[in-house]
Amino acid sequence: MSDKKYVKSVLKALDVIELLNERGELGVTEIGLLRGLDKSTTFRMLATLKERGYIVTNPQTQKYANSGKFFMLGQGILDRHNVNPLLRLELKRLSEVTGETVNLAVADGLEGLYIDRHETEDSIKLAGALFS
Repeated sequence: MSDKKYVKSVLKALDVIELLNERGELGVTEIGLLRGLDKSTTFRMLATLKERGYIVTNPQTQKYANSGKFFMLGQGILDRHNVNPLLRLELKRLSEVTGETVNLAVADGLEGLYIDRHETEDSIKLAGALFS
């Protein structure tokens, strides 16, 4: 990665968000150690993310976790894709014909973003969530 092309502090904040997504609740010291950040930088970054509503603090443990704001952002993506009710009927029909779960995905760069699915009664549940 070219240093001039990216904002380092944004990359570090995204690393912290992804760490909290992977590990769940973590304390300031744990986050700093896992991401190679000093404690004061980690604390200021967490304070900034908390001020904007992206993370929350567990009042009993004083540990940090991602907030529901990420779900709301994801819901906004789904709303913009506006899955047509006729398309949902087609997913259901295809599922009934094949006896399989049917997933709907759209291209997201080089990856697919799952935006809807119809599961059969007998299907093995897909472990991934929508938007994955």
